[in-house]
Amino acid sequence: MITGRAGTGLNQTLLVVVTTNPSDTADVVAWLGPQNYADDVAIVSGFYAGVAALTARRRVVVLDVGAPDGRDSWRLAELRNRGNKVTWVVVADATELPYLSGALHTDLAVTSVTRLPPVREMLVTKGLPVDDQTICRRTTR
Repeated sequence: MITGRAGTGLNQTLLVVVTTNPSDTADVVAWLGPQNYADDVAIVSGFYAGVAALTARRRVVVLDVGAPDGRDSWRLAELRNRGNKVTWVVVADATELPYLSGALHTDLAVTSVTRLPPVREMLVTKGLPVDDQTICRRTTR
């Protein structure tokens, strides 16, 4: 289950799925299935709505950017900078995939939602780094 409520320590965006049309967006929402909770998933359209959803730290952001335009690559790169520690996925037509993948530096790019792995695999959080300094001190004594 996706939880991003205050006090759990998990109130950060983990997954952004970028689409280019309402049909793919609807398929992504269906792929999310029971994890689609209003507090945790933002389904938005357009660059500025995407920035707002990332700022609000929704666990999952489904962003319809529309048909890519050669002049908008800087906006996509700006989105990537706002969500550096996020898994970026693009679901788009094969002709649009290279452009979007390049601008966003995606972690996964597919032509169909059916090619996406299960949601639970996409939402794996990275644990806190292990500080083994104490162990090093003990072994050097």
